[in-house]
Amino acid sequence: MEDISLGTGKLNPQFVLKELPILLGLEDKRVMSVVKELVGSRRRLLLVQAVSQHRQKRSEEMVTSLLDLL
Repeated sequence: MEDISLGTGKLNPQFVLKELPILLGLEDKRVMSVVKELVGSRRRLLLVQAVSQHRQKRSEEMVTSLLDLL
């Protein structure tokens, strides 16, 4: 079994969206629903984090958060 992510922000979408659900016996519709929900909450968190870093004048960290958002 391969790693989903090594902490680099890169992952194998084929493995996460196709192979892993088959291994776990999950329905495709349910997997996509959960993935979309998680992506949405992660984006909100990154945006709030970037605004907070901007207010704290931590510009390098803010840029990193915004790049992660993209």
